[in-house]
Amino acid sequence: MDFPRDEAPPASAGLKASVLVWARRHSRHTDPLASVHIDDDSSDTYSLEDGPFLTAAPNTPLSISFPEGLSTPVSASAVTERTPKTSLSNQSDKTAVETPPAGFGKADVKFDDLEAAHEEVIPCGTNVPTPLRWWVTALLVGVMALAIVGLAVALAYSAEKGWAAPLLVSYAEATGFRHLFFSVPPLLLPIVFSATVSWTESEVRRLQPLVNLGRPDGRLPHQTLLLDYTQYNPFVACCKSVFRRDGLVWLGTALYILTLTLQPLTGALFTVRDVFWIGPDIVVNSTARIGVNRVANFMDLTAFQSAASFASADVMYNVGSPPFASGGYTVAEFELPEGTNGTVYASSRPAVLSQAACVAPDSVAMTHDINMPFIWHHTANFGLCEQTWTVESNATYLYGVTPAGFTGCGESFDGIPLQYRPVLFWFFALKPSPMASAVMCTPHASGQNVGVAIDLATRAMDVTPLQNSPDDASVANIGPFVYNGVFFDGDLDEAASVRADAIQQLLPGAILEAAKMKDPLLTSTFFGNGTTGLAQDVYTTYLSLIAKSIYFVDDQSQISVRVGANCRRLFLVPIAAGFLVGVLGLLSIGTTVLFFCHKSARAGLPLPPHLGTLGAAIWLTAQTDVALALADRSVGPDKLAHALAGHRYRIHKRTGRIFGVVDKEAQRLDETRDRVGRWAAVLRWATS
Repeated sequence: MDFPRDEAPPASAGLKASVLVWARRHSRHTDPLASVHIDDDSSDTYSLEDGPFLTAAPNTPLSISFPEGLSTPVSASAVTERTPKTSLSNQSDKTAVETPPAGFGKADVKFDDLEAAHEEVIPCGTNVPTPLRWWVTALLVGVMALAIVGLAVALAYSAEKGWAAPLLVSYAEATGFRHLFFSVPPLLLPIVFSATVSWTESEVRRLQPLVNLGRPDGRLPHQTLLLDYTQYNPFVACCKSVFRRDGLVWLGTALYILTLTLQPLTGALFTVRDVFWIGPDIVVNSTARIGVNRVANFMDLTAFQSAASFASADVMYNVGSPPFASGGYTVAEFELPEGTNGTVYASSRPAVLSQAACVAPDSVAMTHDINMPFIWHHTANFGLCEQTWTVESNATYLYGVTPAGFTGCGESFDGIPLQYRPVLFWFFALKPSPMASAVMCTPHASGQNVGVAIDLATRAMDVTPLQNSPDDASVANIGPFVYNGVFFDGDLDEAASVRADAIQQLLPGAILEAAKMKDPLLTSTFFGNGTTGLAQDVYTTYLSLIAKSIYFVDDQSQISVRVGANCRRLFLVPIAAGFLVGVLGLLSIGTTVLFFCHKSARAGLPLPPHLGTLGAAIWLTAQTDVALALADRSVGPDKLAHALAGHRYRIHKRTGRIFGVVDKEAQRLDETRDRVGRWAAVLRWATS
């Protein structure tokens, strides 16, 4: 029981005797039912503990349904006996109350009149739901905006580079849970978005009846007191809000439905692809640079013999280019990074380009002595110059090499050391008929800058020539003379002499073997100068290999290289990222619009604490004509809508109480609906 603020209840002693006097005095000021007669003998029934019985009567001091001067006066003859249904005591006393006449409480009044009739302002708690507060919306929209910007930047970066696949990806591949590891972690942020938007739209649906009650002209029961969106799933609620014209509910549920697309889009956001990726610069040691080897420590000819053997093996077995040598280029060596997979790229390295300029003679003449059938004399004519050599053997195939020594043309190589002279490769076949061939090769070498790419697995090298600068010291002049690598002017020890002889046999033997592979009978090769091209290839390979020992010296500098390899990298799926950016953009805009529109719609609307509970629902309708309409014994759960029909309802924003007034148009619609319902019932009964 609520007591007036300026008046205290009676003392505890004699409460039963004095409560009647206090109630009468209080009722004369505020209760329209103050004229109700209560016997003094009944004072035991209306004790202070049973006080709520008095204030729970249909028309209490806080009722706003029938303001003074707006309802029909009650005659004294209309007094009957009525058993109160709201008594909290266990007694069954009867109290004489006034029964309103027909039409009582159905006056056609305006809402403004009802509000003006209310003089007392009841403090009402304001409890804005958390997801509808400004800081929650600002935080949600801000995170979405950051996600949009981050996705746009990441998409631009991913299109070019992607990201190194983390260890998690490797573990996912190894365990077989690839989709689990790729899909679950990115879903954490969309789950937060979806949960927050779901929380917001649930509060919007829960508050929609109160929002409709706050309309200036009020709303019908099915739009206010009987409205319940919380019983529907978001899809059904979205459709019903369209027909009921509740735009806030439609916007909230539509945003939630839109968040459902975040999970599949985020799950498809990343992909792992095998790509060839070039990593950042790494520093390695350079072990060689261009420079003529003045020490002559190569004169044991071990490196030369190895080079001749390699050139010969390459003809037979196609072993490919050795490390740091390819296509005549010999690149200054450097340390290769560890690893067996990938390609090392050096943007600029000094290299020596070795080339053999080989030409065929104009003619080759053969003569032999009848008395000495195994001795053959050969003369190769190069214009006016002649080169002669003699073979003595009965072998089927003979070959060899000799330093250039022209005669008969005025050109002499007598002043040039043997190691710098051109060389002549000659070949002789006794069967099926005697025939001979020769090739004159002149070695050339020059320093250049090149870009290189070396395969770490095979050590094969690709060379890209670069434009040389005249002042580039890394490609210094290697001298006017080039070593032929076959003959050596100087004192060689016995072992070196044997190696020199081996070199002079390996190189022409490799050329002849290449010719036999091309033409087993050697006819077209010998007579068509086919050995020229073969000699140039073999001799160039040999020159590029011996260049390591002749034209390079030790180096202790450092260089930068990059390693490229086929690796697994993480990329964004452009389609999924694009749709995700669009969805997040719509969500951020829609959430902002929903916040401001809902804030405007509930402006001045008293939101009691514990909204959504039975206590808050009872408080909103307590001591009002709504409670009176629902307190009748004849109103059961199935007649709830009928009891509230014919009125428009609105919430009093100062007191937080709900009241209603007669709506004639609604009454006519209800009467028509009742008649249709009765005829439908009769029709069902007749056809059953």
